Amino acid sequence: MKALHVTAIIAFALAVCSTGVLADDYNPPAWRGDDFTTFQLWEFSDNSNPVDADVFDNPYGAYDPYAAMSGSLWFPMDLGHQGVWRVGSGQMDLHIPNTDNVDPDSYKLIWIQLTFFAEDGEAPLFMTDPMWTMEPEVIDYTPIPGDDYVHATFQIRLDPNPTEETISIIPRHCTLYVDEVVVDTICIPEPATLTLLLLSAGMVLRRRR
Repeated sequence: MKALHVTAIIAFALAVCSTGVLADDYNPPAWRGDDFTTFQLWEFSDNSNPVDADVFDNPYGAYDPYAAMSGSLWFPMDLGHQGVWRVGSGQMDLHIPNTDNVDPDSYKLIWIQLTFFAEDGEAPLFMTDPMWTMEPEVIDYTPIPGDDYVHATFQIRLDPNPTEETISIIPRHCTLYVDEVVVDTICIPEPATLTLLLLSAGMVLRRRR
């Protein structure tokens, strides 16, 4: 049976209450915590490989979300950033269990916050398994003052919605330095099913009244 990451979730809640954000979680999606969502964060504080997410809220699947690095080297410090993977000839794969399809026509949004440095200002490539049907959307791209790192937010749509996904972060003709990753996902039913869900919820409320 899948273990719940209760201690990490409590630590996450305390960190949010005390600091307002955890790590580089600067740009969370508005739908975080809604039905059919997941949340996972990696800080890479040591060279464990593969490594479970440091904090996550993901009740789905038979395993905990984890990252695996290939062709990469871990550094305890780089330009003031603690725990950095230098991804050269390989890639970083994020394995995320997820909810079953709500219906065959549902789709999934993946919201990725990435703190990274890439040589020559190159943005990383993203691949997913299963493959997405649209190019990733750049939500935000903010250089971090004082060094060459960037905090960027990307959104990927998977259609139809899979029950799990692997997100690969790959250098684009350069060496990529990854400091932290935050991934949120949400499964969104197609409009007809969403309408039925809302009608069902309304009927339940009327019965309670």
